[in-house]
Amino acid sequence: MSHFNLELAKIPFFRFLIPLILGIMIGYYINIQPDIFFTGLMIAGSSIIILLFVVFRFASFRYRWLFGVFVHILFLGLGLMVVQLRIIQEHKNEVLQNGHALIGDVLDAPVERNKSRKILMKVNGVKMEKEWMGADFKIVAYLEKDSLTAELDPGDKLIIRAGISDFQKAGNPWEFNYPRYMKDRGIYGTLYAASDNWRKLDRGSEFSIIIFSSRIRARLYKILAEKLDGDELALCSALIFGERDYLSEEVKDSFSRAGVMHVMAVSGLHVGIIYLMLFYSLFFLDGFKHGRILKSVVIILLLWLYAMITGLTPSVLRATVMFSFLVIGKNLGRNTNIYNSLALSAFVLLCLNPFYLRNVGFQLSYLAVTGIVFFYPKIYALLSSRFWVLNKIWMLFSLSVAAQLSTFPLVIFYFHKFPNLFFISNLFVIPLVSVLIYLGFITLLFSFSAVLLNIFSFLLKMVSSILISGVEAVGNLKFSVSSPLFLDTPEVGILYLMIIFAGIFLVYRKNKHFIIFLILLVIFPAYGLIRKIAITETWSMIVFNSGKCSLIQFAEGNFVYVVSRYDSEENSTAIKYALDGFWNKMGIRNSKFHFLDHERTGTIEEGNLIIDRNFFSFHGKEGYFLDLDEFQSKNKMEPFQTDLLILSGCGRISADEIHKFANPELIILDSSVPYYCSARLKSDFQMLGIPCFDVREKGAFMLEKPTSNLE
Repeated sequence: MSHFNLELAKIPFFRFLIPLILGIMIGYYINIQPDIFFTGLMIAGSSIIILLFVVFRFASFRYRWLFGVFVHILFLGLGLMVVQLRIIQEHKNEVLQNGHALIGDVLDAPVERNKSRKILMKVNGVKMEKEWMGADFKIVAYLEKDSLTAELDPGDKLIIRAGISDFQKAGNPWEFNYPRYMKDRGIYGTLYAASDNWRKLDRGSEFSIIIFSSRIRARLYKILAEKLDGDELALCSALIFGERDYLSEEVKDSFSRAGVMHVMAVSGLHVGIIYLMLFYSLFFLDGFKHGRILKSVVIILLLWLYAMITGLTPSVLRATVMFSFLVIGKNLGRNTNIYNSLALSAFVLLCLNPFYLRNVGFQLSYLAVTGIVFFYPKIYALLSSRFWVLNKIWMLFSLSVAAQLSTFPLVIFYFHKFPNLFFISNLFVIPLVSVLIYLGFITLLFSFSAVLLNIFSFLLKMVSSILISGVEAVGNLKFSVSSPLFLDTPEVGILYLMIIFAGIFLVYRKNKHFIIFLILLVIFPAYGLIRKIAITETWSMIVFNSGKCSLIQFAEGNFVYVVSRYDSEENSTAIKYALDGFWNKMGIRNSKFHFLDHERTGTIEEGNLIIDRNFFSFHGKEGYFLDLDEFQSKNKMEPFQTDLLILSGCGRISADEIHKFANPELIILDSSVPYYCSARLKSDFQMLGIPCFDVREKGAFMLEKPTSNLE
């Protein structure tokens, strides 16, 4: 282990990064009052300084290990502090969301929607009651589509008379936390403003890097838009500028199925391509006296200019910081430790925004680069060829496998699928992406010449078309993707421990590391089997909050029976979004759908579920599906007693009429009941003394084993 400790000594920022991450993770779950937190921090900091002085002044050498302990505590405290500072800022921004007017700057070019144009805004001031208060956060604004919104540019200052709304969270089990995701990006809400509720003000004189980069990006995009259109323009915009808003869902799906969706996010691959282009194109500077220093300065400046143009995203920042250190190290004649550079870039980014840690792109980006740095040389060394082409193919294959080795557990955990043909698609995608980026910059560089612009833009369109066609060909193969696949958090942890100990064994060749790997290899399927057995013993009934769609699910083990009011293409997206969280968590592989608007004959029986027309029975609970729009045709039935009455739609009926028809223990208003209708019915049912659950207001209703409390 002494050799292992020696290796760790070469990457000090990795050792500092661990307690920082631990402190950040603790900070996610502990909310400390600001005055208490900063008082405790000052006391702890003072105590550490005093103890360190005592240790170094009076103690013997054998107690100096305390220095390492104190340093780790210090960085753990730093992690806690950056999270608490961010949370304090969030609370301030949430208060300002209650204003009824705002002033802000347009941060990006408008993106066209069906009936509006979407813009990202930085809010500078909010009107609270009768006074304006300073602000500093971002929102997504939807402005009614007209000629004025089409002319908006980054940097335009707007005053909008509209309140900011929170991003909606449906409250369905294990759904993607979209509001949290947006807040982590510094975006705190959304609004819609009609044409007469906003106006453009004179631009201010203050300088903003974000606005400056957006203006450059918008101008460069317009140059490409003059010669390209459709999917080719959207692809070039994504690969060169990091603008993915213009990509069609079909193209995104093809790249995802082919296992090359990572190229869509401007990251280390793109920065590396730019670095190589600059390194070789500035070769002439090597002949000057201080040419190498000048070359390094130019490369670093241009890399940061590119990072700024692409919006300073976490993945670009990470790569730019890392390559900057590599350039500096090369110029100083030192072999900079790439692991230390990676850890340093992560350390800096997490101090700037601790919520990057739970960003999927941030996690996958660092894991991919780490995997490539560690595994690629070992895989590439397994084979060699005298032929240049075969060597390049093997190199690309080795890169792809190295990246997938370090990321596949998280890919399955988050996306529940694995691209089986990633190694084939990467063989042509990475070279074509490199050519496309080079051609893109050459096209922009020579845009002053109409002839050269036409030539290079034609080549750019041709390469883009070939890339899209090739990816679609691979992605459309039936066996291109394995799905659905499911891993829970412990399984991901076990897999990464297996990868880590396999890597340690490859380096140190110690039997104990291989034995630990084999033990984990046995634990992984055993745990998976235990989890699956536990799931088979579960059951639940859920009334989902799914927009305007009525959606009820009955689940037993890994089988679900889904009941919906209307079968239509319009509802399919809402249904999928609502169900995904539960299905992915429970590993659902078998399902059946039942639509109440279809003609039905007979009784449906599935396990412990019985559905007879609108009546149902499930694990001892009885219920009835009542469509309020069709109530007049139902009220000829004899009154009945039931446990649950699930209401959908909206009819001009009163709670008294419903009560005469059915006498339930609990009434559930599903998400297809409009707000104005649910407000009236809830008030009436309260007067009748009947408990009422509104999924629009409270989130999904869930009845599960062993829960017996319907509330």
